[in-house]
Amino acid sequence: MVSPVPLSPTGCYGNVVGFGYLGEVTSRDGKVSVISVPNYSVSKFHFVWTNTSVSTKSLLDAICKAPFVAFVSPPPEWPDIAEMYATFSPDNKRLAIVYSLADTEKGYGGLVIEIRDLSHLADKGRASSVPLIASFPIDGSYPDLGWSQDGHRLAVIYETTASRRARGGRDLEDGQARIYSIP
Repeated sequence: MVSPVPLSPTGCYGNVVGFGYLGEVTSRDGKVSVISVPNYSVSKFHFVWTNTSVSTKSLLDAICKAPFVAFVSPPPEWPDIAEMYATFSPDNKRLAIVYSLADTEKGYGGLVIEIRDLSHLADKGRASSVPLIASFPIDGSYPDLGWSQDGHRLAVIYETTASRRARGGRDLEDGQARIYSIP
């Protein structure tokens, strides 16, 4: 599995290549930047969310001179969800986005991971979709993701939500691992 290794390209402020936090990530080959647009201000660190404006300079800094920009939003069926980070597959064709759900005794708590397809980007003079190809909830927290070299398998290592609640949020103890096959 390939671990995300952030590399900051010259002239890019606050963004990294291949792996990014807080709604901004650029592909490893620099061809596409993805901006996650939350439905509301879940984090003061996101530079843009729905129904807001942003300076051109901030947007240009976020896209790192990539010729394509994709905008994604969190799954609508999870209203309290917040993006944690995103990571590109080694071939830049897929993007895994990790979202965190509120952890409450009454609610679900945990993670949702979405896989987006970015293999079809072409300059057609009009917008094209960034299809969702897989989505799965995980009853866990503190995830670590790694892609296979071909971008068709995703390893997810996480701590179970039950373990985190039982120990009161201290150090990682009960890690679990899953490998997902991605079409």
